[in-house]
Amino acid sequence: MDRGGRRFRSSLLLEYLLTIAPDHVASGEELLTRHGEALKRWAPRQFFGIHRFLGLHCFMTGDKRRATRYLLKYLRHYPSDLAAWGILSAGMLGPSATTRANLWKRRHAR
Repeated sequence: MDRGGRRFRSSLLLEYLLTIAPDHVASGEELLTRHGEALKRWAPRQFFGIHRFLGLHCFMTGDKRRATRYLLKYLRHYPSDLAAWGILSAGMLGPSATTRANLWKRRHAR
């Protein structure tokens, strides 16, 4: 497929990811509300991983304050996670930049 076709697919994927981000935030927050205490005690890596997930998706919805709060909570426990610092940096640029950076990371992490 030509380069223009790939760009078209990427724009559709970007639009889709931005559309579903609020649902991901709602699901993650519901998960923490229901199971946060148990996760923190029995699966702390999973608990803080959910904070990283919520930080990413809050940035994708444009809620920088909430995203920063979640990511800083994660980074207090995992300060050497460069990907989380990347999310924080890209998040300050806006939802589109955050989503594009996440897509780039997914494509090039293999």
